[in-house]
Amino acid sequence: VQKTAIKKQTQQFTPAQKNNNTPTTKNGVSGTELLNMTFNTFWLNGELGRFLGELDRNMTAFALTGDSGAGKSYFSFELAKLFTDNGFSSKYFALEEGLGKLTQNKVRYYNLNDNLTITGKGTLREVRQDAKNYDLIIIDSFQKLNAKAEEFERLRQDFPKTIFIIIFQKTTAGTMRGGSSIKFNSSATIDVQLKDEERIAVMEKGRYGTIGWVYSIDEGMIVKKN
Repeated sequence: VQKTAIKKQTQQFTPAQKNNNTPTTKNGVSGTELLNMTFNTFWLNGELGRFLGELDRNMTAFALTGDSGAGKSYFSFELAKLFTDNGFSSKYFALEEGLGKLTQNKVRYYNLNDNLTITGKGTLREVRQDAKNYDLIIIDSFQKLNAKAEEFERLRQDFPKTIFIIIFQKTTAGTMRGGSSIKFNSSATIDVQLKDEERIAVMEKGRYGTIGWVYSIDEGMIVKKN
């Protein structure tokens, strides 16, 4: 059987030949340009600040979840105290409890100052309006807005310099209302639990170096580092 040798032909491409659709304007930055950029990160004071990690103001949104009675609302006010004490102008949407005795007790307990504005009602449109004017928006809870889950991500995208802390209730099956997209899109997801009669916050997901950390709400200290 006579075999014929087949010569494999290769063709060399110049950069211009590889892509004839090179854009005339650049939409983005080069790797070198990105490496030369400076981003402002910050730490908040105390144990709770350490628990949150090294933060930035770039589409930052915390999703708080937890069982009923675990202390989600109290913890959200403790977070409000932390941010306002560090000079962040803040708006709190107390949609679950409204402006009543329960909310008053939390404000008194955490000695919140004039940097925090509280309302007992609000719509998604009002949240979006206030996001233009405040450094921090806290919502208790997202379900009271009667908004679709994708609105959570729209808030992050449309107001990248505003920090959001939003409470999401759990279903009877123990999952977060709004679905997995909430946890996926959040910068950090904190699960508030009642364990052995102690209220704790567990950093389930985070982009700031503290995944798996546990903060005791009752003791005001970190009790576990991963």
